Amino acid sequence: MASPCSPIQRQSLSLDITASELALAKGKGTEALQIAQTTLRAYPQSYAAGAAMINADLVLGRTNDAITWLKARTRLQPNEIVWWSLLSKVKWCVAITGVTARVQGLRKAKSA
Repeated sequence: MASPCSPIQRQSLSLDITASELALAKGKGTEALQIAQTTLRAYPQSYAAGAAMINADLVLGRTNDAITWLKARTRLQPNEIVWWSLLSKVKWCVAITGVTARVQGLRKAKSA
């Protein structure tokens, strides 16, 4: 059995993250999410696996899932800025998307 710091495990983590990113690049968001979730279960302290899962959630339009997970992670690891940073970016994107949708709705209403 390999130790937690073995290159074999680190390579597997790297390959799993890369597989998730490649699936996203190919437009296979559900597959990317499944890979990222499986990787996160195998490596629960991995920042890369958490970020890969968040990226897949966002591509799939699952912003509420991303926000819920990030809020839970910030409670578990309140001193880890990476989770706070991702949470603020996700919330900012949601806010901008909402504003954009409202502006588009107003434009449609004016032109009707």
